[in-house]
Amino acid sequence: MASAINRGIACSLALALLLVGVGCGGARVKAAKKPEPTGAAETQPSLPGGITGQEWHILWSTRNPTQPNGKPLPVVDAHARTGELMDRAEGDTILLHDVHARLYRNGKPAAIIDAPQVTANQRDRILVGTGGVTLISLADPPDTTVKANKITWNTRTDEIVGVGNTHIVRRLRDGTPFEQIGGRVTYDSKAKDFNIE
Repeated sequence: MASAINRGIACSLALALLLVGVGCGGARVKAAKKPEPTGAAETQPSLPGGITGQEWHILWSTRNPTQPNGKPLPVVDAHARTGELMDRAEGDTILLHDVHARLYRNGKPAAIIDAPQVTANQRDRILVGTGGVTLISLADPPDTTVKANKITWNTRTDEIVGVGNTHIVRRLRDGTPFEQIGGRVTYDSKAKDFNIE
């Protein structure tokens, strides 16, 4: 019996020495070498096209200039029946159809817009609504409705321009609706008012 125990210890010891000598990781495999460059820079082809879909929800925000490391400020919160993301020379452009959106100024709700079509280019930070657009100003001035064939909003300069069959309805201080019709309307951010021509 003592010899059986001694053989068991000897086998265990031999196995332990074998594992220490070889290691537990098994055989090592050398990594394959990367192919040498052929001299010409390898490029990925530019593929035309885009992404299309239904029921789009776009949340566009920007860095808060007063708190760069804080929560971003919302610019647009848009819902659309259909949309496309297109790769264009001027940058990625979003084209949305049947759009209902909330526009923000300095992170606060500024207007609601309804449009058959809206294009947005985040690089230029410009939104363009076409096809008969309705913009309802929520602040500066409040309770003002602007309708036009096309409305462009430059979010960098806070300039809003409506062209084609422009129509403004606003309330006077006494609550009476006041209506103006013209060919062009602009938003003056300093005066915080719409001007019609």
